[in-house]
Amino acid sequence: MENYYESPLDLITSDPAIRWGLPCIRGQIPASLPLLRMAEGASIEGVMQELGISRSEILACLAYAARAVGVETDRLIHPL
Repeated sequence: MENYYESPLDLITSDPAIRWGLPCIRGQIPASLPLLRMAEGASIEGVMQELGISRSEILACLAYAARAVGVETDRLIHPL
């Protein structure tokens, strides 16, 4: 069972000492990587298996990307 969080963005962190400060999942996987894989045609399930991440973490990457392009993420309804 996956953990529940206040906001999907809680799963994305950024530390200048890790990965040049890029936003990451678990401090290791750049948040852009799952999005890139899906843009290349991979399914959510395929990305989960390839990267060893959860559906919640993929949704967090999507929410982060939405915020980056100006969408108000506090208005997102998410099934976390």
